[in-house]
Amino acid sequence: MSAPSEIDPDLLDPIPANPFPTLVRWFEEARACDSIPNPEAMAVASVDAAGDPQVRLVLCRGFDPKEGRFEFFTNYESDKGVQLDAHPRASCVIHWDPLGRQVRFTGAVARTTEERSDAYFASRDPLSQISAWASRQSRVVKDRETLEASRAALRAQLGDGSAAPIPRPPHWGGFLIEAEHIELWSAREGRFHDRARWIRRREGTTTRWDGTRLQP
Repeated sequence: MSAPSEIDPDLLDPIPANPFPTLVRWFEEARACDSIPNPEAMAVASVDAAGDPQVRLVLCRGFDPKEGRFEFFTNYESDKGVQLDAHPRASCVIHWDPLGRQVRFTGAVARTTEERSDAYFASRDPLSQISAWASRQSRVVKDRETLEASRAALRAQLGDGSAAPIPRPPHWGGFLIEAEHIELWSAREGRFHDRARWIRRREGTTTRWDGTRLQP
């Protein structure tokens, strides 16, 4: 599909009361765009023990518009897993360059349920499942040969999943990021971009979003 028209009707005044209907459409259009090979690619920033920010790309594997939550999976013993457990907040960016769109959000982080992690792990291909067992993510390894030998040994032990399902490693699972601030950005001519930011407001058991337009 082609890039959006010069004027995005969802960011005209007044801006929407809730950002998520627009974001749902943006995700759908990104997935339909042939020039975006990984529309779920998401940069996740955490903070390490020294207070330094650390950022990396992951895949957004779940998105709940009603709850305002984003989900990804990783090794809990990796650098990002340890950092998010110790300091459970994250800031994220999803950028769709061919469409001239970007979403940023910040929020609290929590592990997904064991059941949800099991379900997603079961949907992965067997080689990826074995890789999750073989990799001590973020740890130093002597060389590539040592890494490959580790996976080969586990592949021989666990099989290809046809005889019995490959279980999820206890150190592997999902994280949920509950957006508290979210910004939608849409490119405009002359770098006079369109930006709007929403802040989550909690009132008892209900949630509302307060939106404001930002200068580019």
